[in-house]
Amino acid sequence: MDPRACMCAGSCNQNAQIREDDVSEPYTIVLQQAAVFDGTTLIGGTRSDFSVSNRTYTRNLDGGGVVPADFWSLFSADSPKIVGISARTRNPYDIARVITGGTFAQFREEIDLRPLVQHVIMYPGDQLALQTIDRGIPVELLVQPLSESDHVGWAKRYEPLARTRRFRITRGDQSGWVPGANPPPLVLGWAWDPVTGFNSATTTNQGVFPLSSFFGPRVVEGVEAWVRVSGVTGANVYVRAGGPNGSVQLISGTLTEGHWSDRFHIGFDDLIQIATAAPQNASVQVDIEFGPPRHRRCPCPKDPEG
Repeated sequence: MDPRACMCAGSCNQNAQIREDDVSEPYTIVLQQAAVFDGTTLIGGTRSDFSVSNRTYTRNLDGGGVVPADFWSLFSADSPKIVGISARTRNPYDIARVITGGTFAQFREEIDLRPLVQHVIMYPGDQLALQTIDRGIPVELLVQPLSESDHVGWAKRYEPLARTRRFRITRGDQSGWVPGANPPPLVLGWAWDPVTGFNSATTTNQGVFPLSSFFGPRVVEGVEAWVRVSGVTGANVYVRAGGPNGSVQLISGTLTEGHWSDRFHIGFDDLIQIATAAPQNASVQVDIEFGPPRHRRCPCPKDPEG
């Protein structure tokens, strides 16, 4: 009999960790509870709290939402793991996060919980936070230590993620954006807000925005961008080609307050120019969001997202 599946007392060591060289198939962990998974409270206990059938470990919980790094002594906390996650829900507010530092806000990856098994990588010390809105959702975990071949296969399959970046510029003098004929490039001091997920800056200077103001001086390729203006209606968004004295292209005219502009491409040496009237009893805020460049000359079908 496999001692890892033994439920008896005596010579069997229930609390021994599963040896990584013994694992050829993943182990299934089924977590059931009548309440919600809260995403913040560590689920305590050991492997002896589970009922075991072959490679399936099942446990009824009375609260909590964070799976410890050692999976209740089933594995080593210091080993990387591949974890498959599934749950009987399609609610977009039911999520799982691979967290670092023991807090829900610090995470490597987030997925929506779905009946389909989705896989994540957990590195040494990582924990798995489960947060659900719906009650009584069983969550199934397929856990296996990460082998060398698994790591290489994962690296070949998944490229670095292309994320968007959000910036917010606030005029601190309650005037509008009036860049003038030859506006200077603006250099802004950004402050990162981990709660909102964007960088913000305040300025009273007039000018235009080079990509180096957002990405640093070593900009070597263009990006896609969207602009939203709040505090005043009728804003115009332009791209200046190649520098402050370059030709001007109107991207979106007379923007409705709070509405995003059309998506546009901006080259690495181009500049974004905003023109607005003065606000009424408020400051003007400009949100700029950047995404990875598309293949603008690709003969593929039209991008369904515009």
